Amino acid sequence: MLANVLLEGNDGELHVTATDLEVGMRSSYPANIGKPGRVTVSAKKLYEIIKELPDREVAFQAKDNNWIELRCGKAQFNIVGLAADEFPSFPQAPRDNGVSLSSALCKQVIEKTFFCHLAG
Repeated sequence: MLANVLLEGNDGELHVTATDLEVGMRSSYPANIGKPGRVTVSAKKLYEIIKELPDREVAFQAKDNNWIELRCGKAQFNIVGLAADEFPSFPQAPRDNGVSLSSALCKQVIEKTFFCHLAG
């Protein structure tokens, strides 16, 4: 399950959550949600498909038994998923003591400090 990413669609947003129980990430993206739902899919498989797609709208549709149909232009894929209930809960951090950075600045900070991880 930790190799999967949780996809949740509701209230006009697609929420994407991933964790290895030590480090986690949750992000939200505007989306047209026809029917709210939750499912997990292989993060690696999803990444491999998405990185090859053209820069066009991607549509996800839930199928029976936790399968997801992914469409982009003429491309169509079916990915097996797992029930979202099995995905580890993601803690909600309080908003009042956090720091907000642009994604570009965050990327720069990580790139400039990543070598520390390699040296340790």
